[in-house]
Amino acid sequence: MRSLLDSLYFPNKYLRFSHGKYQVLLNTENCRSRKLLEHEYAYFNKLLLLKQDSTRAAAVQWIEENPDAFAFVKQMIVSGMVSMKPFVENKRDTVQGKPVSTYWGVSSRCNFRCKYCYADCGAPVPEETQRYLTVQEHQRVIDKIKDHGFSELVFTGGEPLLNRDVFAMATYAKQKGLFVGLLSNGSLIKNHDVEQFKTFDYVKLSLDSIKEEENDYLRGRGSYHLIIDAIERLRSNNIDVHIGTVLTKINKDTIANLISELYKTYTIKRHTIANFTPIGAGAVHAAELECDLEETGRNDALIRETKMKLSKKDFHSILNDKAISEDRHVCCGMGNSEIFINECGDVYPCRMTYSNEYYLGNILTNDMAAI
Repeated sequence: MRSLLDSLYFPNKYLRFSHGKYQVLLNTENCRSRKLLEHEYAYFNKLLLLKQDSTRAAAVQWIEENPDAFAFVKQMIVSGMVSMKPFVENKRDTVQGKPVSTYWGVSSRCNFRCKYCYADCGAPVPEETQRYLTVQEHQRVIDKIKDHGFSELVFTGGEPLLNRDVFAMATYAKQKGLFVGLLSNGSLIKNHDVEQFKTFDYVKLSLDSIKEEENDYLRGRGSYHLIIDAIERLRSNNIDVHIGTVLTKINKDTIANLISELYKTYTIKRHTIANFTPIGAGAVHAAELECDLEETGRNDALIRETKMKLSKKDFHSILNDKAISEDRHVCCGMGNSEIFINECGDVYPCRMTYSNEYYLGNILTNDMAAI
């Protein structure tokens, strides 16, 4: 045990966020994160005593005498919150903290009501209560994003196509040299001239199952045909389409078929599979939708196998860290390489932390470096 404890490596800094009954820790060097209950967070603080020579002996003794503490140490190693020195020296995977992606929720309104929506969008929001920025304010936001060093700007929501200025904003962003994406539910693609979507470097649409009944149960009646129609319109005009899918108990058995069909029929090469997250609307449906660790791991293996058979170089998936084998990594950009901006210019660490608790400032009134 002592040899294990002696080989532990701690990053220079952890970021901590309160989230309900949890403390969320982020390892700033490898972007691994972990949610801790109150007693686990107390264990973590005791574990940090190993870093100091003056408190190390007492910390080692505490771990040796407490089986639960030793089990916690092993969990922290497996989850990537602490590392082994030999691993760090030979395979270190650091994150430099360079700004990369800005996600801009240009509309908080959405015409869908997805069961797992982390932003809890879709509830009726009167048009007159939705405040949009002016054209001049849009341009100031984009200028500040570019000047601060971000290279990608992704328009999201809510449903971004409910903001009538989104194409003008994307055009200006392209003129500034940014890589520009659109994240949409796909239902409103048919209402626009398809040529307008060539403004974007890619359009990412959400589709959860190749089975209409599964997709519509998760995303709303009629959504399947609207999304398939959007894919066909965009691909027939040589527009790069990405697909986002959320893994749930409802669609877990058809994910592999979805990947195969989209690749074979529409040559969709960029298909992101994300875990269901029990926040926002998802918190209400967690018992029904959330896969357990065994189900997640089994599906991750199947997803990898399916993608490798189709095109070894073109695919990636984003799944729970705990379910990923040793040779695969998930990187969270929160606190390092990404931010989220809402339709009023308010800034948050990422799309998953869109609440008053995580408010960082307003991009129009605050200095970006301070944010």
